[in-house]
Parts: sequence; C-alpha cells; structure tokens
Amino acid sequence: LAASLGVRNGASNHQQYLLDGLRRADPTFLPGDWFTWQIDHHHAWFGWFVEALARVEWLTLGLAAASVLSALALAAAVYAGISALFERPALPCAVTLLLLAATLTRSIGMSDILRVTFEPAVAAAVLVAGGLAAMAHARWLLAGLAWGAAALSHAHYALLLTAILALSAVAGALTRRRWASPTLWLVFLPLAAPSLVTIARFALEPGDAATTQMLAEVRLPHHLAPATWPLDDYAMFIGAGLLGLGGWLLRPPSPCRALALPLGATGAVVLASLAAGITGQLPVVNQVFPWRLAPFLALGGYALAGAALAEPPKVIANERAAVRATMGWATLAAGLSLFVRYTQHSSGVWLAGIAAALTAAAAAGLSGTPGTRPAGMAPFRS
Repeated sequence: LAASLGVRNGASNHQQYLLDGLRRADPTFLPGDWFTWQIDHHHAWFGWFVEALARVEWLTLGLAAASVLSALALAAAVYAGISALFERPALPCAVTLLLLAATLTRSIGMSDILRVTFEPAVAAAVLVAGGLAAMAHARWLLAGLAWGAAALSHAHYALLLTAILALSAVAGALTRRRWASPTLWLVFLPLAAPSLVTIARFALEPGDAATTQMLAEVRLPHHLAPATWPLDDYAMFIGAGLLGLGGWLLRPPSPCRALALPLGATGAVVLASLAAGITGQLPVVNQVFPWRLAPFLALGGYALAGAALAEPPKVIANERAAVRATMGWATLAAGLSLFVRYTQHSSGVWLAGIAAALTAAAAAGLSGTPGTRPAGMAPFRS
C-alpha cells in the first residue's frame, strides 16, 4: 500500500503546508513574502513538526517516513476494523488493501485518505479510520481520542465529524437505544474545540459573493463543483458501492451497530450533499465539501468485498440462499467491472462487461443449487 503511493515531498498543496515550519526554523526564509509571513497558518501542529525536522536537518527523511507510517497505520486500522466483523481477518484485510492501493485511496471530488505527501489532511484521515475501527470494537475512549485528534489536526474534519457524531446519536435515540458511551463526547469535544472555534471565526468574517464563486468555479472545481466532475469519478464511487453490496450478500458481517450508525450517517450526508451540489440548490453545501468523507464509504465497500473474495460461501443451504449467492456474485462482478474500468482508464468498457457477465455466470454455476434432499442430509457443497 505504501509503495503504490510513493513519496513526493513539496508537491502541490504540500508547498504551502511547509512554509510555516520553514519560517519558524529559519527567520531569513523568504523575507517579506506575504503568504509566508502574514497569513494565519492554522495547522499549527504541522508547522511545529516541520520546524523540528528542519532544525535537525531530517526534513526530507522525516516527511517520507511519516508518509510510510501513515500507510502502515491505515493498514492496521483496516485490519482492526475487519477483525470486529469477520473471523480470520488477515486475508480479507489483504484483499481490501489491494483494492485501496489500486485506487490510491481516492474517491469522488478528489477526496482521499492517503497522498504522496504527508500533510494535515492525511494525518486526520488515518485517525478517522482508526476511530472507526475503535467504534467497531466499542472502545469509546479510544474512538473519542482518535476522532478528537483528527479534528484537532484538520479543522474541516472537526466540522464533518461533529455532524456525523450528532447524527449517529440522534439515530440511536430514535431507535431508543443509546449509540455510544458519553466518554466519546467528553473526549472528542475538548480536542475538537480549537478547530471548531477557528471555523466559526472564518465563517463570521464578511465574505464576497464573487470570491466565493471564484473559489468554487476557478480555483477548486475539482473539490467543490460536483456537476463538473468526470464520469469516471462517479463510476468508481458506484463501483465501490456495488462491491460492498455484493460482498454483503455473499458474506454478511457480524452485526455491529456501533459501526453501522456512523457509517450510515456518513452515507446519508455524502449522498444528500451530492444531490444538493449537483442540482445547485444549496451552494453552501459545495463550500462545506461533505464528500471528503466518501473514501471511508468506499473503504467499507472494499472491506465487504474483500471478505467475500477471500472466503466465498461454499455451502448453499436452500433455494433462497442460492438466489442470494447468485445476486451477490452478479453485483460483485458489476462492481469489479466498474472498478477495472476506472483503475485502468481503458476505453474497452464492453470487454469489462463481457468479463463481468462471464464471471457472474461462472460464479452462479460454482455456487451450486440446493435441489431436493432428504431431511438430515448435509447441504450441497460446491
């Protein structure tokens, strides 16, 4: 997973994140430059981190090591989460990481978990994944620490995670079953508070409609304008959903309400915001950029597909199970066809369709049919 991403220091957004730490380490760095010395570098912790590395002359090596460690931490979080849902999680985890590596953890709106550079958004996203894994095991203190640290690391995540936690709590209250321990909130809110204050301060500053429009349509349409995104982005997102649905039909995970509610809330927020963003009915939604959480939905889909591909069902107990298995393989094949189309950027969509059809037919045949059997006879094994 780490090797598939590679390491590239000083690329793209990384340039601006390095400025604060480099000016701290060297007062003569870019003297008089407005962006370096006069703006509010609100990712203060990253500036301190870069300053420390620069002072000991380990900047290049330290940032590269942080990139690799981020990938390893994400892999550990994926394994921990899968271990709460499935027995024998090693092989499902390996398949999930392969699917992640093929997409470079990217999803719609150029949102991702890992990047070729180590920066605040990467640290926050890995912590979000760790928090989800802790929730799967009902470790609420650990989940609060992870999501609180993510909120402290990146202000945008503070806003999004607060909304997801609130929606999950409301959903739990509506079902008359408490979703999480109060410990989660008691740990999360103090850590998220500085970032939430920063967001409020920026939100209350007077804005300019033309500047807002320029930001969305000129500077960041790849993030903030869903109507302009290429179809490949949506195909990959739909493919991840089909992979997850197919995996769930073939090998349902152990019930885990602690994880289902936050993931369900995330799915509702992402899909509703996409609908609003594409239609243009609520421009403020585009500015909030809620689909930054889409990669975690894709990760859930890959995990379900990974479990089914690593250990497909071998026993068909009855006709209903046979229908479910056939539907699962067909859905999984459809998701894989979109996955291949996106990751290879090939124009041969019809070849992917034929491959998916053949895979579905073969899977249906291998799954077997229950037939009739005397009472007490063992189920059919493919």
